Amino acid sequence: MNKKLLSLLLSILILGLVSSFAQEEEVEDIQALVNPVHQQFAGYSMFDSQTLYNSDWEWLHQTPQGNTLRWVKMWDADNWYAAGYGGTFMKTTDGGASWFVNKNVVGVSSTGSNEIIYDGFFLDMDNGFLNGFGGIWRTTDGGLTWDSLYNFSTTATVYDIYFVDDTLGFVAGTSSMLVQRTTDGGVTWTALSPPSGTYYTVFAWDVDNIIAGSSSGNVQKQLMAEQLGLL
Repeated sequence: MNKKLLSLLLSILILGLVSSFAQEEEVEDIQALVNPVHQQFAGYSMFDSQTLYNSDWEWLHQTPQGNTLRWVKMWDADNWYAAGYGGTFMKTTDGGASWFVNKNVVGVSSTGSNEIIYDGFFLDMDNGFLNGFGGIWRTTDGGLTWDSLYNFSTTATVYDIYFVDDTLGFVAGTSSMLVQRTTDGGVTWTALSPPSGTYYTVFAWDVDNIIAGSSSGNVQKQLMAEQLGLL
């Protein structure tokens, strides 16, 4: 009886040690994989891994990079642009066989992670805009380099951008900015007066006719000439 009890106690002890060792191994593996400086994660679930702003870290898998993409532009069979999480802008000139990846477009947040790009608009293959948390960024060399063009409030997120021509453009975003208009290529912006809410998309035919979609499920159409007192 004593031998059986001793054997049972030893078995329980061995199982406990094995379980504890396995848990430690799992934690170590997770800690080795999740670097808070280089990756975004929730608990033990990584939802968007990204390289550090201006660092030498590069993606091994997936390739050419693995951040979520929110916007894509196809110029022709060979030339495609894309942008998304982690401040990522990428382009190919050979139909996807190789890619140029710019991970330094929008800088970093106060927590040290790269900001998210939600949308973009290019006037031609050299001149374009990207938008996301708080502002708009502009390139004049096809995405090789980017400059901060305009910053809205720190609580604003710009979800969509649309230009009628190289001077007249519109943006849509969170309730702190709604829908705004520029007539000087994005250097300055004027707030319009749609109903309150968050606006995810905007389109315009000209300075007078604007359509925007909101979080309330409504599509708002606005005649700018009426708002400006021209009619």
